[in-house]
Amino acid sequence: MDGSIQQVKEQHTTELMALPGVVSVGLGKNKSGEPAIIVGVETDSAESISAVPKRLDGYPVEVQVMGKVSAQ
Repeated sequence: MDGSIQQVKEQHTTELMALPGVVSVGLGKNKSGEPAIIVGVETDSAESISAVPKRLDGYPVEVQVMGKVSAQ
């Protein structure tokens, strides 16, 4: 793996946020309890989910449906 998971997230945030339906990028754990990059999408559409890579620089990427995000 190249760099820490934090560095990998920072390197890929701009490109991930440009994907259709993506509303957030963060860090957390996947279903197996491993550190993962968490990508929040607005809906569970196939287009949004399939656009997100499964791994980035060796780290797992998890997709979570967040709904519409708006400033308050």
